[in-house]
Amino acid sequence: MLFSCPFLNAQVTKAPEQPYTLLYGIDNTLKLTAADTPDSCLLVRMEGGEVRKYGNGLYALTVLTDSPRVHLDLYDTCRNTLIDRRFCQVKSLPIAIELGKHRGGPISAAAFKAHGGLSARVTGLDIQATLPVIGFRVVFFSRTKDQTWEGYNSGGRFEGRVLEQLQTVSAGDVVIFRQISYRSPGPRGEQLRFSEQELIFEIR
Repeated sequence: MLFSCPFLNAQVTKAPEQPYTLLYGIDNTLKLTAADTPDSCLLVRMEGGEVRKYGNGLYALTVLTDSPRVHLDLYDTCRNTLIDRRFCQVKSLPIAIELGKHRGGPISAAAFKAHGGLSARVTGLDIQATLPVIGFRVVFFSRTKDQTWEGYNSGGRFEGRVLEQLQTVSAGDVVIFRQISYRSPGPRGEQLRFSEQELIFEIR
């Protein structure tokens, strides 16, 4: 399965899954054939999306619905018959929230302070791309002060009070990033999404 990604300005190769998995915000390129039907007679239509043919058996599929599942209808136009219906799951781009390349766990104070913010990285595809982080909540347990501080950071980079607090971390402290929001391509352009990840760092 090939994905041509205009939003990410990249093209990637991905093994086919059953059922087919389509991603929001990109042109999902599939090779579709049907036994006993010449390519010149094959017509592919998709419920809730657009289909563009650009090569021998190659089709670019763009999802235009919020539904988590769509279906493809394959017609033999020479015999005027529906020959197959194939179902597809629809998912958002796979994302990993990271501090540098860290996703939580033990980390030295120096290594923690060396990073300036969080990123939302596209994973599972043969590309290097990130999506814009809109904001997140921070919970900071200070062992030295024996107190808890909470705040909200706008954007991916640490700013204002969040930056001030995180630059004071020391051994024994715990920092939690949660309710992380980012923008991801969807059926109607970029959409606000929330990550299910919660990053917990134990400062050494």
